[in-house]
Amino acid sequence: MQAANAAAALGFAATSHAGPVVTCENFNELGNVYQATLNNTALTGLPTGISANFNWHCQLLWSPGVNPPNSTATNNVEVGWTPATPAVTFSKPIVLWSIEAFKKWSNPLTLTGRRNGLQVWAYTNSDTANNAWVMVTRGAGKIIDELDVSCDPWGVKLTDFHFSDASGFSPFTNVSPYYVDGNNALASDYNAGTEAQPWKTIQWAANALQAGDTVYIKAGIYAGPVTAVNSGNAQGWITYSAYPGQEQQAVINGGTFQVFQKSYIRITGLKIQHVVGGGGIYVVGPGGNYVISGNYAYDTSESGIAVWGVPWQSDPGIYDFKAITNVIVANNTIEMACNGGYNEQLDIANGVDGFDLRNNILKNGTNAINGGEGIDCKAGASNGKIRGNQLFNLRRYAIYLEAGACEPAYYATPGLLTNIEVCDNVIHNNDSHGLGLTSEGLGNIDGIKIYNNICYSNGADGILLYDYGYTSAENYARNITIINNTTYNNNTSTNMPWYGGIATDHKYAQNVVVRNNIAYEPLHYAFAIKQPSNPATVMDHNLGTTTNPGFVNVAKPDFHLKSTSSAINGGSPTGAPLLDFDGSARPYGAAFDLGAFEYVPASASRLTIQCGPGSSHANVTLQAGPESHYQVEWTSALSNGTWNLLQDILSLPYSPFTLTDASPMTNASQRFYRAVLLTP
Repeated sequence: MQAANAAAALGFAATSHAGPVVTCENFNELGNVYQATLNNTALTGLPTGISANFNWHCQLLWSPGVNPPNSTATNNVEVGWTPATPAVTFSKPIVLWSIEAFKKWSNPLTLTGRRNGLQVWAYTNSDTANNAWVMVTRGAGKIIDELDVSCDPWGVKLTDFHFSDASGFSPFTNVSPYYVDGNNALASDYNAGTEAQPWKTIQWAANALQAGDTVYIKAGIYAGPVTAVNSGNAQGWITYSAYPGQEQQAVINGGTFQVFQKSYIRITGLKIQHVVGGGGIYVVGPGGNYVISGNYAYDTSESGIAVWGVPWQSDPGIYDFKAITNVIVANNTIEMACNGGYNEQLDIANGVDGFDLRNNILKNGTNAINGGEGIDCKAGASNGKIRGNQLFNLRRYAIYLEAGACEPAYYATPGLLTNIEVCDNVIHNNDSHGLGLTSEGLGNIDGIKIYNNICYSNGADGILLYDYGYTSAENYARNITIINNTTYNNNTSTNMPWYGGIATDHKYAQNVVVRNNIAYEPLHYAFAIKQPSNPATVMDHNLGTTTNPGFVNVAKPDFHLKSTSSAINGGSPTGAPLLDFDGSARPYGAAFDLGAFEYVPASASRLTIQCGPGSSHANVTLQAGPESHYQVEWTSALSNGTWNLLQDILSLPYSPFTLTDASPMTNASQRFYRAVLLTP
């Protein structure tokens, strides 16, 4: 048997048993006569020294005063287990590989493996079909000494029971990483999961993985959906990864990768495609700690990637809008999502707190029934960053921050978008607005920073704050900054000739600042306050123009500034980001520049900084020519824009030159660096 081969591959000698283990087909209807049948078949071929005991039997139950069984009056007659939770116990621990179960009727079947009375794994099959076979793989390679059965007493079989003697077996003998290789002729879900003897299906791996485990999935087409069964923990995440060097060649076809109320999950390097009636990767809480990176979602009816704190039509206010925490979605590609379906390309929704959406590509949207926006944070999202993404050829808003819920009946508390930064994104050639903030229902917006974004050739506004027509002051938008962005040539749609560069159109906006932006908009307005009765919007130090303000090459496009640009030194330091789109320090010259790029001469020095989150030091590399005198300086959010000397460098040799800033750095005192040439 393959299970025996798997056991041998782990380095211990054992006998695998397969065949009917216990059958309890306990209710056969013969006309009006009910008959209970018990058939506990003894295990044969067990490893020496192991015996199995069955602690249950089937009986017919009836209430006092009614006819007993085998009577034509069958009302109130039912079958039951004794005891209520049947179990198979083994005289010594076994390594369970798999078991097949047959449930005769529609109620759920739950199998639980235990060791020393403690649960090792549990599996519930809730299929409502009658006469359903299910393969239980959850216990693959796990040591147990008891198997509990919980099922509707009207019929269950256990059969094809694969296990081995656990004597001398160490749970670390077959340690992660595991491997799935559907193209390997030797692949089997009864294998040990080693690279030499890989598993065949991703779902088998999902059933078996425990906290700290990693599975590498080799190139091939695998049937979807896939459902994560277990959670990791803070000490050991569960990782689903493409085999190194085969990223996006391990393809889940026709089904979603689903994570329901599991935590500490990492999904990386997979491709999910051609999903009708579903999405690519779907995470639904409550839960926390997810990394979704380097995946490719293609041609899905719903979102390419979605993270929902609680399901649609559930109230995230129950969890204070923090049903899911700590999410990273990075370096993914989403194409042709929401293809004839619903929702948005990349969703953060319904109570997600702490997220980082970075360096993703969203492209080539299709016509959704409802939705179809690009990145959408909606109905409760907080403490997040949307940065470094590219969004193009989408049908609706490319980035959409939408506080409220379209169906307020399900939400006792208004939705809230708070403390979100949208920066360093390139948004172009989309049919509608580039970047929008609004509330489609009862919901509020507070503390949004929009900076260093480039929005060009979109059908409507480059950047828009909008009240969606709601007239209630309860739907507020406050503490919003739109600073150092670049827009160009928006309002390209002939169907919407009334849009332009950057606009605010919100009756109840409070403390909105539009500053240091460039809007080169030859087709319509550069900047607009469409609710002049609301004095909350402050616009200053912006450059709006219908002629080129000194961009290097708009046809390419390259929105860096030429040395002759009127945007140089035209900005205000108030609220301005300390780094530009390229990561160059601001200001380079006498004052802050306008737009997403700070002007830095081509011959000027460049700094490369290496430090991880929470690092205690940074390695700063200065790349420059043989100039004689530089000062490397630092600043932070706590320095109020003051630059401080890190090191004075005389007679600088040819680049590179590396120095270390050993001062403590935390998130609260994150440092930024610049090099200042004193003498040539």
